[in-house]
Amino acid sequence: MASNSEKTNAKNLENLHIANSTIAGIAGYDPSNKLIEKVALKAFETAFDEKLAAINAPFIAEKAAVAAQTAAFSQVSPKVTKLMKAAKGQGLPPESIANLQTTVNRLRGTRVTDKTPDNPLTLDIDESKSNNSTSQRSLAGILEHLDLLAAQFAAESKFKPNEPEFQPAAVSD
Repeated sequence: MASNSEKTNAKNLENLHIANSTIAGIAGYDPSNKLIEKVALKAFETAFDEKLAAINAPFIAEKAAVAAQTAAFSQVSPKVTKLMKAAKGQGLPPESIANLQTTVNRLRGTRVTDKTPDNPLTLDIDESKSNNSTSQRSLAGILEHLDLLAAQFAAESKFKPNEPEFQPAAVSD
C-alpha cells in the first residue's frame, strides 16, 4: 500500500499533466511570467516525473524482496510443528521437549505466561488480543531461533527419526 505522500505526489504529477495538456490546447496562451510558459511547465513535469520515479524505484524493489521473504518464512511454522511432533514421537525426555518448546515459542513469537498454556497450539486464539511478540518475529530473530532449534535437535542424541526431512542435517538447512 502506498503512503499518503506517495499518493499525494502521484496525484500532483497527474494534475500537472492535465494542466499541461489543457494549456497545450490553448492557441493564444502567452504568459508574461517565464515560469508558466508551456515549455517551462513541460520541463517541470518531466523533471518531477523523473524524480518521483527515482524515489519510488527502491520501494518497489523493497516490496518485492519483503514479499519473497514472507513467502519463504510462511513455511517455517508448519515445519516446526512437524518437527515438534516428531520429537515427541521419538520419546525425548520432558526436559528436552520443554527446551525445544521454549525455542519454538520464541521462534513463533508466542508469549507463554501463567495465563497461557505451555502448548500454544491449544490456545483459543482471540484476534483482538495479541500473544505474539513483534520483536521475536523479525526475520533476523526467526533465523536466529531456527539456528538455535537446529542446534538443539543436532545435540539431542535420542532424536533419530526415519524421515529424511526430520534428520538433524535436514533441520539445519
